[in-house]
Amino acid sequence: MPSTYKAATYAAAALWLESSRTKYKPNPKSGKSYERYSKYENASTIAEALQLGSKPDDLLFDFEHGHLEVQKPFRSQPLDIYAVKDLDELTYTDKVLSRYACRVDKKTKAKAKQIERLQASLVKQRQAMKRLRKLQVAKTYGVQDVDDISDHKGYWESGETWARRSVAQQEAKDILELVSKEGRKVSDLELLRALRLWGFRQNVTRRNVMRPGQDWIFSDTVGVTTSRSGDVLLREESRLYPDFCKLLCQWLKDHLPADLGADFMWTSVNINKNYAGCLHRDSNNTGPSILKAFGDFQGGKLNYFPEDDKSMRLQDLTKLTGAKVNLDVRNGLLLFDGNRAHEVDDFEGERYSLVYFSCARFWKLPDNARSKLVKCGFRFPTRAGIQKLRNVLQPPAGYGGKSADAKSRTRKIQHRRIRQKAFWHWPNNTQQKLNLEKEAAKYWGKRPPRKVNSELPKENGRPKQSLGVTAMDRPWSRNTGPWKATSCLQLGTSLPGHGELELHGHANVVDATETLNAHDSRALKPIQKAGYCVVFSNRTKVYYLMWRDGMRDKACKAFGIGKGEPKVKRYKTSEADA
Repeated sequence: MPSTYKAATYAAAALWLESSRTKYKPNPKSGKSYERYSKYENASTIAEALQLGSKPDDLLFDFEHGHLEVQKPFRSQPLDIYAVKDLDELTYTDKVLSRYACRVDKKTKAKAKQIERLQASLVKQRQAMKRLRKLQVAKTYGVQDVDDISDHKGYWESGETWARRSVAQQEAKDILELVSKEGRKVSDLELLRALRLWGFRQNVTRRNVMRPGQDWIFSDTVGVTTSRSGDVLLREESRLYPDFCKLLCQWLKDHLPADLGADFMWTSVNINKNYAGCLHRDSNNTGPSILKAFGDFQGGKLNYFPEDDKSMRLQDLTKLTGAKVNLDVRNGLLLFDGNRAHEVDDFEGERYSLVYFSCARFWKLPDNARSKLVKCGFRFPTRAGIQKLRNVLQPPAGYGGKSADAKSRTRKIQHRRIRQKAFWHWPNNTQQKLNLEKEAAKYWGKRPPRKVNSELPKENGRPKQSLGVTAMDRPWSRNTGPWKATSCLQLGTSLPGHGELELHGHANVVDATETLNAHDSRALKPIQKAGYCVVFSNRTKVYYLMWRDGMRDKACKAFGIGKGEPKVKRYKTSEADA
């Protein structure tokens, strides 16, 4: 994205208001820009576009390339930032856009200090906005210490996922500090404490491990992954939650058997929760993997086909007698080849599993990303190291291929002499391991883990709204009805008539939207009939005009909006206020 634009683009942006209407064309982008554009392309105003993830540069780029059309209201002339005495009185949107006015009408160097003040004010406001959102999210999800919430939020994370992962990060940090102080290993109990707090997203992409009827699973990967286009990338979780990743890696380092030791290397950790993967072969890894399960569950053993050379279809493998081994991965550490067929038995209870592996084409990861990965505790492999690991496992002999009959396949399985193992399984029931778990249980038994509410509090059977949880974070209010939180405009600090259409009892238009879409009581009949109403924001002390789908023009006409620039003072707004 260019850092400079045409003079006409700067001149146009200098006249935009936060209430200037926006109209985006269908998504023309690719990669991360495509994902970001898909979030803000439905924005109806400049302010909303920024709230939904558009960067200031995105506004200029999209406008200059014809992806964005900006409509009235506009300023009659650019905001003179040099004449503003108190920059904190400006909205965030005005501060952002006023920088473009400076590009059009440059002042003398003596005025440069005002630009520095503007930048400092923007930084201060962004920090305040971050702090406010952390307070709101902590309140919404019952996080006792707001400082547990991280300063950064991943692109794919909802409010709950952000809260849970942040708290898991802090829990992991406490555990690492303790084991370092006591000079001991990380216990299974401590790792499970952090895993229980981790916020999983609903993964819909791993279709090969889903059973019939499943649309998604709880499965995340930290470390290295590949994109659909084949690029090797560092996942953002490794950057946002480094201590959680360090805990996963430190646990493995502490419990690797002596006969494997430092030879095992990995780029990624797959984290799974409460699902039994169907029979499948992994295809996006290289070399052996290590698997361990945690939690209080019955069943859930791994069925592994050690001689699978991919010459047979998966459904045919299940018909063979003696072709698989049944391994208890809760009470032991397993080294196996994920490219050979494997599946998980049904289970009851709480089951987490970790799979440590090396991503295919790992050597293509950029050096700066590799450095970040090593700081998180990963043992980044070399090609020679991966080849050495491959030699630890016996190559698959196959089950006779398509031409062999079932008897000859079974006979080959039963009579084959194994020179090396096709898998390694190390029990973890040693006295030393039991003493470690006992010691950890004694310490942490007096210290309950942090908590995060998995569900928002309810009121009258419906989720209760709370500041800081955006409409994108709330599936029950995701612009699914005829009334939308984005369909609104500021009116000002006083109500210009039409008092009969004021909707009382709501702190903001987000709350009002839910009521309007969910109820059709007698009190709402005048509003439902008109198709528009007025809501007062308790925080900004500003009235907002809202309208139902298709009623914008009628609502604006009733309140005299659209004929020139509205002469109202602009206030800082957020999705929670609007």
